[in-house]
Amino acid sequence: MAESVLLGHFLTRREAARLAGLDTVKLVTRQDLLRIGGRSLEEVYFGFQFGPDGIRADIASVVSALADQWDHLTIAHWLSRENSKLDGLTPLGWIDGGRNVSHVLKAAGAAVDIKSEPQVDRRKGAAA
Repeated sequence: MAESVLLGHFLTRREAARLAGLDTVKLVTRQDLLRIGGRSLEEVYFGFQFGPDGIRADIASVVSALADQWDHLTIAHWLSRENSKLDGLTPLGWIDGGRNVSHVLKAAGAAVDIKSEPQVDRRKGAAA
């Protein structure tokens, strides 16, 4: 993926658990939270996933919809890029503007369908 964007701020495991109202073990097992982590470093969490009331359900629903198809960095990148299906706004901008998250889920579904379709070699008519 060219020109990846990592939209910060980032939270440590402890900070994210505190904002989510969870213990750290439960936080780490959540499949609907984007994180960056390595084997030798503790993971960090994208701050945009948390609000005054804890984990943002709107963002978590989009992450859940994409998690089987894309890795966390790809999802974070997609959330922060302008999208023609969302009037040129980023998915995060759309949601933060108070617009319906169902439109973001539809755009996410279209993006997954496009990414997951097999490449077809038109000369041979077979999947590449």
